[in-house]
Amino acid sequence: MAILMGLFILLLIAWVLSATIKIKRSALMMQLQDFNTQSYKDYLRENKKLVTPTSEMLFIIPALVAIFDGTQEMILLTAALAFLVVFVRSITTSQKVEGTITYSKRMQRLIGFSYASLWLFAAFATGAAAAGFAELAVLLLVTPVIFAHQLIRVINRLTGPIEENVSRRTMEDAKRLIRSYEAKIIVVFDKNQPFLTDGISQKLGSDHVIMYSLYDQTTEEIAQAINKDLTETHSYVVIRFGHANKEEVADFFTILEPNWMVVDRLNKEDKKELADTLTTVSTQTEKVFILTDEGNSLHGMNHAITVSSKDQSATIHATDVVKHSSGMEGIAVYQGVGRYPVRTVSRDNQELTLELIWIGLAKELGFLNDTESV
Repeated sequence: MAILMGLFILLLIAWVLSATIKIKRSALMMQLQDFNTQSYKDYLRENKKLVTPTSEMLFIIPALVAIFDGTQEMILLTAALAFLVVFVRSITTSQKVEGTITYSKRMQRLIGFSYASLWLFAAFATGAAAAGFAELAVLLLVTPVIFAHQLIRVINRLTGPIEENVSRRTMEDAKRLIRSYEAKIIVVFDKNQPFLTDGISQKLGSDHVIMYSLYDQTTEEIAQAINKDLTETHSYVVIRFGHANKEEVADFFTILEPNWMVVDRLNKEDKKELADTLTTVSTQTEKVFILTDEGNSLHGMNHAITVSSKDQSATIHATDVVKHSSGMEGIAVYQGVGRYPVRTVSRDNQELTLELIWIGLAKELGFLNDTESV
C-alpha cells in the first residue's frame, strides 16, 4: 500500500508539472486571439501540432500496461514517467511568441478557473486510486492534459459574458472619472515607434498628461489604470493604439468617447478597417488628424484633417521650409488660411510632421489663436 501511495504521489507531481504548463500556454493562445473562441478554434485547427504534441502519444503506454500487465504499480509508474517526459518536452520545445508575454487580468482569471477544474479531476483521481482503480485514476489525469485547449475554450465561453460585463463596468467607471476631472482624451494610432505619442504628450506638458499604450495593455487594463492613476492634476489622457483592431477600437470609442484622434500613415487595409469601425460606433470625436503624403482622408469621415510635410493639398501642410545644420523652419498652413511659424531642432521630417499636428491640436485646444498667424 505504501508503494502504491508513493507512486501515486509521484504521478501527481509529474501531472501537476505537465498540466499547469499546458494550461498556461493554452490560455496564452486564447489571449493572443483576443479571447475570441472562434478565432482560437480556427488557430488550433491551423496549428494541430500545438493541440496534441507527439510526446503526448506516450500516454498510450500506461494503457498498454493496463491491458497486458495489469499491476497497479506498473500503471502508476509508467503514467508518472510519461507525464515527466511530456513536461520536459514541453519546456524544451516551447513555441516562440513575439514581444513580451503579459498575463492580463482576464488571462489570470481564465488560468485560475482552469486550475480549479484541474483539481476537480485530481480529487476524483485520488478517490479512484484509493479505491484501487489505478486505470481510472490515470485516465482522469490524462484527460485534462490532452484536452487542455478544449477545456480553456469551454471555460472562456462560460465566463465570457461575465468578463464582458466586468470590462464594460470598468470602462464606464473610467469614463465617469475622466468626465468628473474634465480631462480630454487623445488617441494616437502610432504603428511604428511611439514618436508621435511621446511628442504630443511632451507638447501638452508631462505634469498634466497621463499616457497609456495598447501595445502593452488591453482596453480593460487601461481603464483599470485610469481608475487608479487619474487625478485632478491631469488634463489629458493620451492613449497609443498600436494597431486598428476592430473590436478594441469599437469598445474603446463607444464607451470612452475620445475627443481627438491622430492617425499615423496606415496602410490601405488598416485605414479601411479603421474607417469602417469608426463609422459604426457612437463617438464624440471632434477631429481626426491623419498623416498622409497623398492628401486622402479616411473614407466617410467628414471631420478628418489631413496633415503632411510635403503634400500641399493637405489640410495642414508645410511651406517655405528651410533646412539648417541644426534643424528646419518654415510655415504651417492651416486650412489654407492660417499661417503659423514652425521650427524643429533636427532635420527629421517626423519632427516637422509632429509640429504640424501640434498646430492643429493647439487650435482645437485653444492654445493658438488667429492673431498668432503670420
